[in-house]
Amino acid sequence: MQLVTKEMRHFESIFLYPLDSVHNTEFEARIFTLEEELDFAGHPVIGAASAIHDKRFPMLDKVNLKIKLNTKSVEIESKKSCGYYYTASMEQGIPEFITEAPQLFVSELLNAFNLNHHNLAQLPLEVVSTGLNYLIVPLVSGLDQVRHKNVSDLLSKIDAKFVYFYDLYRGEGRTWDNDGIVEDVATGSAAGPVAAYLVKHHICKFGQMITIKQGSYLERPSLMHVIVSGYSDKIIGINVIGDTCMIGEGQIKGI
Repeated sequence: MQLVTKEMRHFESIFLYPLDSVHNTEFEARIFTLEEELDFAGHPVIGAASAIHDKRFPMLDKVNLKIKLNTKSVEIESKKSCGYYYTASMEQGIPEFITEAPQLFVSELLNAFNLNHHNLAQLPLEVVSTGLNYLIVPLVSGLDQVRHKNVSDLLSKIDAKFVYFYDLYRGEGRTWDNDGIVEDVATGSAAGPVAAYLVKHHICKFGQMITIKQGSYLERPSLMHVIVSGYSDKIIGINVIGDTCMIGEGQIKGI
């Protein structure tokens, strides 16, 4: 599977195995980047749900699916929009707020990414996870000047897998693979943690439709919608919603 992913040269690839031979609604999945296997990734799961809907339930307007990943299972609702377009809604579960970055680390991070302290919002940099540990960096400026390089060792100091820069004023984010080579156009696994962070720090509210923009710097603008459920200061669920389109299909004979 890793070899297939490297050959296809996509940011992420997902491989599915049916677990329910009767209803065809439960699948085991493994997700790979060009470098490694991931325990969780948002858009491969959302895309897979739409592909299953398209191939196995073409006559149904709505399908509910369950996908088992390495460390968790997620439930997805896929709705047919029109033609080859679908809208998938994925329940990411309860987020984990892992740690806030200490000041010395913040200075090191800003220097690594071509940013300054005046670019930061008056909020902590925090590692949040719904399956992948993202360091959330809240910005008020400078999103366009972020320069990424290999930061795996730096992020490991605070138990983060990836870093996500989010401009509070523009509602827009950016993230890369940790080599700094590939920027992602839409990152569903980060959308949940970002929305949870915004609710925790009272930027957004429970039940609000939070829209996260991404991909404009690649001329591939994307929108992700997130609803965080809960009460008082307790988050009980995160729902990430994205639109998909079937653009092609093929067959791999062998690699």
